[in-house]
Amino acid sequence: AEAPRGVRGVPTPARPVVVFPDAPGPGADPSPGGRARPSDGYGRSYALPWKVSGITVRIHWSLPALWLFLSLLGLVGGGAMGFALALVLFGPGLFGTVLVHELGHSFMARSRGREVHEILLWPLGGLAFIGSAPGHKDDIAIAAAGPATHVPMTIFWVLIALAASEGTMASSMNFGFVLGMQMVFLNVALLVFNLFTPCFPLDGGRILASSLMLGGYDMLATATIMERISAFIIVGLVVYGVVAIALNGLGGAYAVTTLLVAFWLGAQVSPNPNPGPAPKP
Repeated sequence: AEAPRGVRGVPTPARPVVVFPDAPGPGADPSPGGRARPSDGYGRSYALPWKVSGITVRIHWSLPALWLFLSLLGLVGGGAMGFALALVLFGPGLFGTVLVHELGHSFMARSRGREVHEILLWPLGGLAFIGSAPGHKDDIAIAAAGPATHVPMTIFWVLIALAASEGTMASSMNFGFVLGMQMVFLNVALLVFNLFTPCFPLDGGRILASSLMLGGYDMLATATIMERISAFIIVGLVVYGVVAIALNGLGGAYAVTTLLVAFWLGAQVSPNPNPGPAPKP
């Protein structure tokens, strides 16, 4: 899916994305107050009945279906244990992690005086809709705040695995230990992928683009550099996804997700990594 017109996007996959909306997307349905929701450009979604620190959280219509599909893959590959693990891992585990990641972006944005409109959880992760950046330094801080949340979450799940294995961290069929270690892997993977993959518009790509402009590169030069780096990384992700599926079949949920993320990233890369006038450092 393409980002709505006039929107600045910063995906933090894993699938989180930070989006800086300047205007609602085309074809968005107006809200009762006469204004379109920023997330309307991504399809139908439903608001949770409660807010998180005053921020509306919306669930994309396809998310429950994806959760069920991945849980059934767990059942096919691992029986009852696999189903239970996938049900928790790809439901509250994955999307709870993504939500905390997006809240990291949102709270940092608020601390920099920017408005946070809402958060959308969808099949490729999350999107935080935040007011446009006043400067490159703020953009770097906001982009880095999401991946930073994975450090305390990783520590938390290591402690869960330790408690479940009675401090041995030995291989076990204990559900708590297996879940804890899977969540550790998930958080480390999301931290590394989001922060250290210099592909726009991932967090790492956004940090690199803003750093280049802070270092004196103009927008055209920055766009050219980011396009070339991003294209190389996207091709690598596609090759990895295709090879992994060929070796493991469609049962490799991570390989399928990698392909989807690669295609989505390809759709997001544009000639200009920071649409509109360049913010002042």
